[in-house]
Amino acid sequence: MYWILSIIPSVLLLLLFIVIHSVYGSWLIPSAFFALYWGSLLVLVLVLFPFMDMWPPAVWLILAAASVFHIGVVTVVPKNHELTNNSDDCREYGIYCGKQIIILSFLAGIASVLVLVHYIGYPVYSLLNPKLIIEIGLRYASRRYGLGLGTPLFSNLLNVFLYLGAIYGGMWLVLAPKKEKYWSFGPLFIGLLQAFLVNARTNFIWMLAFFISGYLVASIFAGHELPLFSKQHVISVAILIVGFVFLYFVLQIFRESGGSGRHFSKTVVSMLTPPFLFSVWLKQHWGVMTPALGVKTFGGLADLLGLSHRQPGLGWEGMSVVYRSILFKPNVYTAFRQIIEDTTLLGVLPFFLVLGIVSGMSYHKIKQGKSSWIPILILFYAVTLGSYLANMLNYNTILFAWLLFVFLVSFGKWRCGKPYRR
Repeated sequence: MYWILSIIPSVLLLLLFIVIHSVYGSWLIPSAFFALYWGSLLVLVLVLFPFMDMWPPAVWLILAAASVFHIGVVTVVPKNHELTNNSDDCREYGIYCGKQIIILSFLAGIASVLVLVHYIGYPVYSLLNPKLIIEIGLRYASRRYGLGLGTPLFSNLLNVFLYLGAIYGGMWLVLAPKKEKYWSFGPLFIGLLQAFLVNARTNFIWMLAFFISGYLVASIFAGHELPLFSKQHVISVAILIVGFVFLYFVLQIFRESGGSGRHFSKTVVSMLTPPFLFSVWLKQHWGVMTPALGVKTFGGLADLLGLSHRQPGLGWEGMSVVYRSILFKPNVYTAFRQIIEDTTLLGVLPFFLVLGIVSGMSYHKIKQGKSSWIPILILFYAVTLGSYLANMLNYNTILFAWLLFVFLVSFGKWRCGKPYRR
């Protein structure tokens, strides 16, 4: 019965996407993107894990949030919204110092890698030895989960620029001339290397979310939005999914001992249980909450200001999952948990209404060629993409990277015209 009561709102989310898409003709309208993302994930989880008793009210709450979110969007985006950028009839745009920023972020990422290697007591040439990279990753994993210690502060500061480079990399992939597009992937390459060095997946996931968001917003800004099921998107999504699963699996092997069967099972559990864990958490806590007022969403900033303590990584809090007769202890609960902790259940729908208005307005303004709204929409897409795990803004490096991006967009004039030839 739980499964039926959960699959219904999940399918309704996909139907909501279809309705929005048919009215506006775009899958990147914020409410359409949100409904498609969460509808697809929930259906996938329920189909692949039908034996898990997901608490239905949690799924219905997500549907209600998506519906109210769309109400906010439609208040600022008219039905006759033009789907082509009409700012001076331009179709080509130049990013202010785009390549230079990407190169600088790449160099900052390399410097961060060197700090990580030196901090743990290994020579720089260890980077040439895959076995030593694995050893370094095991030591950082031991520090993180055994001692509650994070990575060096200086490395984190350098990674602010690496996250910034991921945003610009995604945009550069759309807006740069073909012969220079390869610069786009530099920050991601360094981010992947760091994922192995510290044996952690979330940092690279957040970076990838920024990269994809930059790509999507640049496509909107330049009027190059592709159909959802275009060949390019289908191939890109397939590559991302395969690469994502492979990365999870490989890092799981490096992180702890055990046979390949156990590693595969843990990978499956890690990737498919967050909505289920959120529903369990909500069932246990929905009636005993006091508003945290942003402390949970901005956990890193609150920790920096001394308002609360945030553990490195995403800490386990007692929930377990049995899969193939093996007990696992996943540690992610989606971003909905942090939103509810900050606003309580009474504040969730008003929060999504305001979010819909702000994100809808940014989408509308960007379609009109207003570059100053780009950071807001990039943040929306990135946080949505990462919401399956947690709220990205819980990490100071991500928050500071986005604030730096806001400054650069405001400071640098985004040229309209045809600075590049395609």
